[in-house]
Amino acid sequence: MAKRRETGEKLPVAVEVLDIASLARLATSRTDYIPSFWWSSIGRRNVLYYFYSIPFWSGNIPILAYTWCEDAPEPYLAYTNLGHEEAKFTKTPESGKYVNGVVIEVNEVPRFVKQAIKSAGKQKLEKPVASRVVGLSSLLRLVAAMTDSTATPPIWCNGGDGVAGILYPILDYYDSTALPIFLYTSGLQNKEMKGYVRYISSDEGEEVEFTDNVSDTRYVYGRLIYVREFPFKLP
Repeated sequence: MAKRRETGEKLPVAVEVLDIASLARLATSRTDYIPSFWWSSIGRRNVLYYFYSIPFWSGNIPILAYTWCEDAPEPYLAYTNLGHEEAKFTKTPESGKYVNGVVIEVNEVPRFVKQAIKSAGKQKLEKPVASRVVGLSSLLRLVAAMTDSTATPPIWCNGGDGVAGILYPILDYYDSTALPIFLYTSGLQNKEMKGYVRYISSDEGEEVEFTDNVSDTRYVYGRLIYVREFPFKLP
């Protein structure tokens, strides 16, 4: 029998998101399951994290998306993007327009999670095939093409550098699980960026605008996931 690694597990790729809203946007990018968030303490800080998987070269890569919380959260994380965006901890599930994720309190952070967070920014994914697109409108056309009844692709965004992009996997590429292509644009103005970017095309042209809700059903919406840094290097 093969000897297990000293850590007990392979490490996920830890990606720090900038706030709870970004974590909620990522977790609710799928509608076919109830999102589960995990929280515990590392030292004197509370960490809230969520597991996300992407097809990447020779196998699926587990992403550990996490953010730091000032206070211990309640048992549920209620999120809405209708009318206005709101992410809040609650003692009981919210009804109506909210999507409710469960918050699982872990007595002690698993060692592989702690090690992944400790190595965040140092542990880099193998570089995807990066390709710059012309403007946000190109990304939003891709969002429209990739969105189905259960999921919409997240737009990963490094607000400090004004870069936003989508990981687009070409599945079963020769002997690889997927050929990951990171389609991105840059030069975005940080002050304009909100939780979503909406898109519509008409005979008059294309319209792209940042917004904090998805209430107008005429538009295609891309959800922005703000990260401290990407888990791979761009050219």
